[in-house]
Amino acid sequence: MAARRVKKGISQQDLAKIIDAIPVPVFWVDDQEVYRGCNPAMGAFFGLPCEEIVGRRISEVCKPDLVAKAFASEQQLLKMGPGGTDYYEWDTGGPISSRRWVLIRKAAVADAEGKVCAFVGTIFDISEFRRNEMKLTHIFNLCPDAITVTDKATGCYLDVNDSYEATTGYLRAEALGHTSLDLGIWAEPSERADAVAELEAEQGSLRNYETRFRRKDGSIFPALISAEETEILGAPAIIMTTRDITAQKENEERLSRTLNQTIAAIAHTIEKRDPYTAGHQQRVSELATAIARDMGMDKEKLEGLRLGGIIHDIGKIYLPAEILSRPGRLNSAELALVKTHSEVGYEIVSTVDFPWPVAKLILQHHERLDGSGYPNGLRGDEIIIEAQILAVADVVEAMASHRPYRPALGIETALDEIRQGAGRVYNADAVGACVHLFEAEGFSL
Repeated sequence: MAARRVKKGISQQDLAKIIDAIPVPVFWVDDQEVYRGCNPAMGAFFGLPCEEIVGRRISEVCKPDLVAKAFASEQQLLKMGPGGTDYYEWDTGGPISSRRWVLIRKAAVADAEGKVCAFVGTIFDISEFRRNEMKLTHIFNLCPDAITVTDKATGCYLDVNDSYEATTGYLRAEALGHTSLDLGIWAEPSERADAVAELEAEQGSLRNYETRFRRKDGSIFPALISAEETEILGAPAIIMTTRDITAQKENEERLSRTLNQTIAAIAHTIEKRDPYTAGHQQRVSELATAIARDMGMDKEKLEGLRLGGIIHDIGKIYLPAEILSRPGRLNSAELALVKTHSEVGYEIVSTVDFPWPVAKLILQHHERLDGSGYPNGLRGDEIIIEAQILAVADVVEAMASHRPYRPALGIETALDEIRQGAGRVYNADAVGACVHLFEAEGFSL
């Protein structure tokens, strides 16, 4: 019968070799703070041979600040008893380029009677990690937009950058551990719920959500926020940027005022040459905008329709004044000349870089769904929706108002005209909205 091979434990000599081969500093000290052993990596860390470390007290080898940390750790381990562990960081100080940060971990060692008699420890160099952390923190605080890191579960701030303090007036210490609702950041608290709902709907990503925030001093400012869900230390978190867009809004309002004043001046110039239709463009614009709003057109398109309506007859500036103000009916040649105003208007406005299809609106406002309009005889969806709406408003205002060649026909006659052409000549939805405005909402020209 073969003899059973007996497994032997690691010898003290082999254990010493293993410890010496460990690439990170390893040491052990007794309960009197005297080093009783260390490996070569420990000696390299302090720049001393192991022989000059072993047998010496911690205070004889380490800097005073490290000695204080070591003593505090050992006192904590003595309270914990055998098996207790602790860790602390140490910063060597000095220039960033040569500065070192280390993480020291210790464990209590017990004697045969179960009493703590020594401590074994390791030292890990975390300098690269700390330098990268400092770079990221520097970038974090240099960002001109306010940045917040929020615990998703509680909504509490985990961190904020310097720009958050400058933007909101709340210091970092005041913000951490509190929610945006605690601080009253949202001018309309319900908008926070809307933003969260949109964040969820977009699978954890929110881009350029416009809202209003309240500073610590109570002042309100317009803000543009973006947010992204992430994980920090294994827990769901939300990183959000907030940009104060007060200056942008003021610029937009100034440009809008300038644009409106310019458009109004152009419209006034046209009406000076055609006094019989004074106010026609403004009234058409107001009616077209009201129709479009009733149809559910979004705010951005409404603004383009409103401005385009105010100058939809800008091409008439090229028509002879005697034709525009003639009290009798025009002959065929004169009528053909008048019909060129939509193309002339297109040529004038197409040189302006509007954010809306204003030039196309002016070109097409006399087109009709059945192809009977001018200048290009477009049909159906070939005509942009803004022009389809403006056509209805233009017809109603023109028929309901006085003209040099005829008296006003009245609003009822105008509404009958668009009813008869609904779906064939005119956009049926625009006709329905127009009739509803006059008959149910009390709209008047």
